[in-house]
Amino acid sequence: MMNELIQTFQNNDGQTVVSGRDLHRFLKVGKDFSTWFKDMMAYGFTEGTDFSPISGKSSGGRPRIEYAMTIDMAKEVSMIQRTEVGKMARQYFIDMEKQAKDLPMSMEDMMINQLQEQKKIKSDVNMLKDNMRITSANQFTLQSHGRQQVVSILGGKKSAAYQHFSAKAFSQLWRDFKQAFSIPRYSDLPQAKFDDGLEFIENWLPDTELRMSIQRLNRSNVFQTIN
Repeated sequence: MMNELIQTFQNNDGQTVVSGRDLHRFLKVGKDFSTWFKDMMAYGFTEGTDFSPISGKSSGGRPRIEYAMTIDMAKEVSMIQRTEVGKMARQYFIDMEKQAKDLPMSMEDMMINQLQEQKKIKSDVNMLKDNMRITSANQFTLQSHGRQQVVSILGGKKSAAYQHFSAKAFSQLWRDFKQAFSIPRYSDLPQAKFDDGLEFIENWLPDTELRMSIQRLNRSNVFQTIN
């Protein structure tokens, strides 16, 4: 760990900063701090980006003005002085940044990175599920449930309605199915919605006109069989 030539600290955002007054003292500037800092601001540094005012302590009266400077600003200000001590300060900040980059990741940072990676993996998996289509086995299951539902609604395979309306009923079922899930073919159903697809089929009914036609034909057929 390098010796701390100029004290630094963390601001509320976790950013490493340096006291402008401490840097002014180290640089042995011939002007008072307030005048010197105003001169430095004239080089285009921006409050809130390059520096921020902080509460300073005083022996009495109003608190004196203090500023927290970013390391980048501290490096530039040190270079502006064009003195040996300014070069020393600038090199110190450069070395400090280099050392920070070379430090091993803390346990807290490792945990944060792991959580972020887990969230990304979960997001990728959810996206994959949304885009993945049902398997051939799932397609067969949908077809099987669809046949069972239509046969049940028509009154069985031996019913008159099945003989006359099975094609129309199957056509309506898969038309309604595709509209419900906004897909061109039932085989395009997303894997994540497979259970929803089964539930739709189990609760599906043909339109009113077809239902009435099925009921009339089956009743008529029963009446003819009795007579």
